[in-house]
Amino acid sequence: MDFKQLEAFIKTVELSSFSLAGEALYLSQPSISHHIGNLERELGVRLIMRTTKEVKPTKDGKLFYEYARNIVALKEKAVLSVKKSSRPFTGLVELRSSPVPALYLLPEALAGFARRYPDISFSIATAASESVVSDVLAQRCELGITGALLEEQRCDYRFIMSERLVLIAPPGKSISEANLAQSIYSESLVVREEGSSMRRHALEFLKRLNIVPEKLNIVASLSDTQGIVNAVSKGLGLAVVSEIAAREHARNGLVSVVETPGAPYRRSYYFVARKDAVLSGPARLLMDYVCEHCLAEEYGALDRERAM
Repeated sequence: MDFKQLEAFIKTVELSSFSLAGEALYLSQPSISHHIGNLERELGVRLIMRTTKEVKPTKDGKLFYEYARNIVALKEKAVLSVKKSSRPFTGLVELRSSPVPALYLLPEALAGFARRYPDISFSIATAASESVVSDVLAQRCELGITGALLEEQRCDYRFIMSERLVLIAPPGKSISEANLAQSIYSESLVVREEGSSMRRHALEFLKRLNIVPEKLNIVASLSDTQGIVNAVSKGLGLAVVSEIAAREHARNGLVSVVETPGAPYRRSYYFVARKDAVLSGPARLLMDYVCEHCLAEEYGALDRERAM
């Protein structure tokens, strides 16, 4: 068994095509078939099901694919560890993130990271937390960032930072603090879509105000927090959002932050990775840097809150 066989098998499974796998690895289609055939003979099992209509892994192939991916990743890790050059840290990190950290936490951290490691690039796509975890498990990305600890035993989580949630209203909207619950019931509410950790956090925040979620007048569900803040600024309704997402709009008088005494609530953000994954060097560097940067920012924000 050699790495060329493993790489040929992995690409064929991922692309569902011998010819596309050959193009990706700069090999001919017969060479791909030869590598996989030798691998199957060595293992004594059929790994790829070949028909006139499709190419897909067998049951044994699906099992072996997970091990093959980790073997190749471990080889890459070993090469990276011993490679000696003036710029040893190179590569691409594919990342999935829930919208708030992607929009408000990562840009500044990644700008500093790029200055320190100019030969490491990153690709970021946004999705709700449940979809982020699904992409990590399906190995569509190395790392994810979620706004909640989801019950998924195949994943490891690493704390990044926490921040507080706030209730926002359109500018000039009067919300009675004396009867806050009744005031919220009488207004429309804008929330994130189902499957979003922000939606769950927002409803938990309101429960602390003795709000019954079933009695809320939810007028709209939007797919990103920035859209919710913009909608509130235009008068669509109230919303519970991350303080960092509402900060600029509140500073410019485009939304009002409603005081909610007795309901302090903070949400946390986490990196997520497969437990059985061997992360690349660039991915580990990125995770360490973002955690250190964001944790320093959180402590600074807490100090500013205490000083107010």
